[in-house]
Amino acid sequence: MYKYRYLFLLLSFSILITLIWFSNPQRLIDAVIDSKKEFIFYAFVVSSFNMILRITKWKILTNFSFRDIAPVHLFGVAISNFTPGKVAEPFKALLMKIKKGVSVSSVLPSIAWERILDIVTLVVLSVIALHFLTVGSEFFFISAVVIGIFSVLVVLLLMVIHSKSFGYKFFGFLRRFPLLKNIKSGFMESFYEEKIERKKILYSLILTFVAWILDGIVLYLVLLSFGISSSPIILAGIVAVSILVGVASWLPGGIGSAEVTMIFLLGITGIENSMAVAAVLITRFITFWYGAGLGALSFAYLSKTMDLKKVKFS
Repeated sequence: MYKYRYLFLLLSFSILITLIWFSNPQRLIDAVIDSKKEFIFYAFVVSSFNMILRITKWKILTNFSFRDIAPVHLFGVAISNFTPGKVAEPFKALLMKIKKGVSVSSVLPSIAWERILDIVTLVVLSVIALHFLTVGSEFFFISAVVIGIFSVLVVLLLMVIHSKSFGYKFFGFLRRFPLLKNIKSGFMESFYEEKIERKKILYSLILTFVAWILDGIVLYLVLLSFGISSSPIILAGIVAVSILVGVASWLPGGIGSAEVTMIFLLGITGIENSMAVAAVLITRFITFWYGAGLGALSFAYLSKTMDLKKVKFS
């Protein structure tokens, strides 16, 4: 898979460049120049607060301090976002092993719950968006398949967490793959010893809904900068659908596929194509690329305080 990562990135950026080229670059530039910059600033503020909220969500699911997990979360998410399907999310557990001396398996349940809560929220918001938007039968079918796949994934993860016998079979299956063949029984025992309280899961679920709605508000504020008003809830649903399609596309960070999906759905709401492209590119810069930048800064910090060469899955 690693040898294809540059090909995936090339494909992603090719989609973005093609999208910009056929959307009239000059009109995009003019739209940005004429936009009300104060709304874009507000969007940055909301995005920054949202990142703090997401760190807080993981803190609730773990017993670590905010200061300990903040750089790990930002760097881990940035790494995960640039892998197909965000499969590198467990990398955060490896970092916590080095930083706090805990086992990877003791941190993984919190990461699993993070993903479960994210998927549940994205599926719910996607259903809301598709209910209010009039989409073609082909796109509706694709969206339904994607939502169905992620719903099955949630059920699978819940079964792994709550059923030890099923979990052992699942981990046994994973051990067939070269990268995971070294998973030992002690790892699995430690995984099932770590229990997360239901009230923590509930609090995290609430924060997860708020976090994804804030992503919709970022898009709402960017559209306001162009003089366009829309429902923040529907916009949050549009973001949710685009994220699910982006992850399902297996492109790094959903780059290209997420933008195309978001622009398509904004077009359905009546937003002119150039405005939609400009709004989506700015929104992705304020959320995705801003997060990647903070992840890079976190890497610089962690590389000075930790020996990242010790990262090993055990």
